[in-house]
Amino acid sequence: MSANLTTIIEYINQNRQIYTREAITSQLVSAGYNPSEVEAAWGSVDSGVPAPPSGYAGAAGLSGGSWDSGSPEQSRPQRLMSSPAFWGYMAGFVLLSYILPGGLFWLGTSNSDGLIMNIAIGMFLLLQLGALMGGVVSLSRNRPRGVGLLTGVLMTLVVLPVCAFAVFFGMCLASFGTMGTI
Repeated sequence: MSANLTTIIEYINQNRQIYTREAITSQLVSAGYNPSEVEAAWGSVDSGVPAPPSGYAGAAGLSGGSWDSGSPEQSRPQRLMSSPAFWGYMAGFVLLSYILPGGLFWLGTSNSDGLIMNIAIGMFLLLQLGALMGGVVSLSRNRPRGVGLLTGVLMTLVVLPVCAFAVFFGMCLASFGTMGTI
């Protein structure tokens, strides 16, 4: 097996769970590989030819990892949704952004001073802004953390309020519907 064919097979195996066949083929051809070699590599991959040996370096100019440790975990990238870090950051942020300001807001309702309530609202907004900035910065360094924080912001500002509004609206419609039958 030629070095180019082995490199192409490695690249295909690393990226076929993420990108379409057409996108991978396009990337390889634009990197300068012969289209017939790319098709031959796809034939080998589809027929089940094993991946390159451990310690084999990846192709220059192609993005994707390299086979430097030979561990089976590196041959396939972990899906984001199956990452415990993603779920931990997202759930932790959603809980933190509702519980902390919510506690201050509840404390502020017992006092006549509106300052505590304003602090609670400000804290909520600062948490959202901080998670938004932290999520964008973390995307390149720690993808599960970055996407978890950004998803938490989306859940906190859009999804959960819209769901709460839909439930409230449904309850109003249901109560108005029973008023006409009396």
